[in-house]
Amino acid sequence: MRALAVLLMLVWGSGALAQGEPGRITVAGEAQVAATPDMARISVGVVNEGSTAADALDATSVGTGEVLTLLSEMGIEPADMQTGRVSLNPIWDNRRNDAPPQIVGYRAETTIDIRVLSLPDLGVILDDVVSGGANQFFGLSFGLQDPRPLENAARVAAVADARARAALYAQAAGVELG
Repeated sequence: MRALAVLLMLVWGSGALAQGEPGRITVAGEAQVAATPDMARISVGVVNEGSTAADALDATSVGTGEVLTLLSEMGIEPADMQTGRVSLNPIWDNRRNDAPPQIVGYRAETTIDIRVLSLPDLGVILDDVVSGGANQFFGLSFGLQDPRPLENAARVAAVADARARAALYAQAAGVELG
């Protein structure tokens, strides 16, 4: 059914040209490129609980500092490690049915995003970070340090695909490609 709708649109477009009205066929091109990743991103967290908000924040701050120091000692540049979200939440005791919930402590959390440019060192870095104070692991992703050349190659290929489609459609509709 979809092929029929496209065919009718193209026939209508060529009929408009025959009557002196400007016709137009619009196409879109597609392309994909692939590459081997040359970097990874790790997201970890340091979480601590304390009886007061200050205790929880202090412990999390110390743990985060230890992880950042460890990363520096491993050769990770400061620009490749960044602390992210910092949160502080109360811990509620909801277990007693006869009394309203009460705050029994606080939970503080900091996230650290790490860019690893040496993929052979990834396993060691991840192991050391987790054993060195990061007690939450949010994920690992791979990517390219500079994706622009591949993005540009995909754009060039997509334009070539669009031109080929336009030439095919124009030929099939019996019109000249403009």
